[in-house]
Amino acid sequence: MIRQLFILITAGLFLYACTSKGNGKLLGINKMKEVMWDVLQADVFVDNFVKIDTTKNAADESVKLLQQVFALHKIQKEDYAFTYEYYRNNPDKMKVLMDSVSAYAETKRRDMIMQRYEKQAAPAAH
Repeated sequence: MIRQLFILITAGLFLYACTSKGNGKLLGINKMKEVMWDVLQADVFVDNFVKIDTTKNAADESVKLLQQVFALHKIQKEDYAFTYEYYRNNPDKMKVLMDSVSAYAETKRRDMIMQRYEKQAAPAAH
């Protein structure tokens, strides 16, 4: 799981943030965890939906989605790239981050299942 996360994150990083000059600020682990989760979600969306749509350019759509992720989290692409590079150069901290992203993903998945269950279990209003 961690290896897959790393590969997806690296792909997203290279599609968009590799143009960074390293002038970003270091994001805290909790912020980076949330940003990375959304970057992964954007990558999955591009892989599963955009790439099969022949009217769209997957690379362009990926850049647009990453811009939206960064705007949502109120960060700059340089911040993401700088922080990612920091973690990449500190494998022990990268492992902690990847474990954190994995746990966050599990929590999100569990929350989604519970919401679906609660919707189905709720009595229909007449």
